Amino acid sequence: MTDRFETAVDLLIGEKPPKVWSLLITVFGELAQGEDQEISGLLLSRLTKMMRVRPEANRVALHRLRKDGWLESRKSGRNSYYALTARGRAETASASPRIYGEKASADLAWLWLIGPTTLADEDSRACTFVSSDIALATRPAQGPDVASLPVHEVAALPDWIKAQLCTEALLALGADVRDAFSEVVAMELQGAVLDATQIAVLRVLIVHGWRRIILRTPELPDELLPDRLELRLIRDLKSELLRCLPSDGLAALEG
Repeated sequence: MTDRFETAVDLLIGEKPPKVWSLLITVFGELAQGEDQEISGLLLSRLTKMMRVRPEANRVALHRLRKDGWLESRKSGRNSYYALTARGRAETASASPRIYGEKASADLAWLWLIGPTTLADEDSRACTFVSSDIALATRPAQGPDVASLPVHEVAALPDWIKAQLCTEALLALGADVRDAFSEVVAMELQGAVLDATQIAVLRVLIVHGWRRIILRTPELPDELLPDRLELRLIRDLKSELLRCLPSDGLAALEG
């Protein structure tokens, strides 16, 4: 069963390993979002080693996350323990519905036609610009010089608008993750004998692959995004894999 696990890990990592600091954020989002939850340095080392991360890269990433205010740490004897800061918990909790949800977080969208005046900051943060005077958002604009048209009441969006919503790099990443997820689904891991640590490693890599896509994608209904992205398919594959690999929780890993 080790061969199947190692093959799945290789597929999920792909040809370009993820940034270690970002991978660690996924680890904490998956295992220790709670205010009273922390992960031992020993467990982090074990998990990241199984994800092909070098020990020195793990140490550098932990230092960066502490310096940037994402993680805090404490010592107990010779052991170190790490936890999300209040800011880290807040940002992780904010992203979790999109990461773990099984359907798009937005059902409706509005096309904004923007006048010559500058958008209010609140409106600017709420929309995705297609051009200097056209944007898409999941609510009507609040400013007086913006016409907001419900997308479902106008003609289908032209492809040139959809093309502005995702970069070529994101489309290529989506294709790589889709292919990796499809291959891992075909391995039928639900029938494999995997220990709690192996399951945690696979879940982290699955969530991280999906997280790299969904958090770079505008929060809009799936049908407004380029067909090439196949976002709904990738989300469904992610959800299927996570259902096949139910988490045993942090306590089972630290025990």
